[in-house]
Amino acid sequence: MTATVPHASGKRGKASYVPSRWVALAVLACAQLMLVLDVTVVNVALPDIGVALHLQRGELPWVMTIYTVFFGGLMLLGGRIADLTGARRMTLGGLALFTASSLLCGLSGNAATLLAGRALQGVGAALMSPAALAAVMTLFAGADRGKALGVWSALAGAGSALGVILGGVLTSEAGWRWVFAVNVPIGAALHVGLVFLPVAVATIAGAQAGTQVLTRISARTVAAVGLALAAAGYALAARWPQPAVMVTGLSIAALGIGATFVTAFTASLTAAAASEGGLRSALVNTFHELGGAVGVAVLSSAAGAALVMAHLGSRDFARAFTVGAVGAAVCLAIAAVLVPAVLRKPAS
Repeated sequence: MTATVPHASGKRGKASYVPSRWVALAVLACAQLMLVLDVTVVNVALPDIGVALHLQRGELPWVMTIYTVFFGGLMLLGGRIADLTGARRMTLGGLALFTASSLLCGLSGNAATLLAGRALQGVGAALMSPAALAAVMTLFAGADRGKALGVWSALAGAGSALGVILGGVLTSEAGWRWVFAVNVPIGAALHVGLVFLPVAVATIAGAQAGTQVLTRISARTVAAVGLALAAAGYALAARWPQPAVMVTGLSIAALGIGATFVTAFTASLTAAAASEGGLRSALVNTFHELGGAVGVAVLSSAAGAALVMAHLGSRDFARAFTVGAVGAAVCLAIAAVLVPAVLRKPAS
């Protein structure tokens, strides 16, 4: 991840090394995408995992939640360690642990081994994620930093939706163990997932749109609009849970959530100094992952028996969508007061 940085005179070193910053960004952003994917990639596989490992209904959500609890709970520590020991070292160390624990999950033969592997995945992610973003903050400054954060935020926003698609493809075509094993080559391709393709596309579109408008519209306004779209989309899915309408509603919500992801990174990191990049990125990601863990717990409780039903209908999740709509509306009220009214620096 070596790259040329500006000299004190404002001139750069050899121009041939400048593109390496963007190569490093691509590598780091793909690694972050892998971490975000693992939050949702197991969603579709949960019924198969439950049957194979004899998990009870109350135990099943922990396959998702234990990862996000360790990921979010240790993020601040990971960010601080990255500031003290170096972002590159922590990125590589966290990636190694994440990859090894993914293999453990894929080979697990009982619930205890799987949950231990998921917990170790969370530890590896907590070490790697803030270090990777701190490295990005070091590599880029000024307008280029804003552009780099836009790329990073777009992939982070897309990861949650793409995880559902990837989980559906792997579970139906290869078996649930490949949901975890697929991380091994990355770190060193089905009905359910493809149905939610519009949701993934909407998340990416929202993130890209947010990146563009944040140069002209304040982060506070973009956050409010994004959360309003999320509330409206979840309400639509809850009120008319026919499959086509449900996917439409979730796509509207995903459009708003994608824009909100970008807003969170922009408002928190655009003006950050290199010396505090690890800690700031850890704060943002901590609340992102812990929020995801809380969301899984709350929505799983709202869905109730639907999680273990053999034949699901879209109406079985209407209560969970209602909770999502209410949560987005509450966050909208909070964002309108607390999100700073800052702009993202336009890319040069």
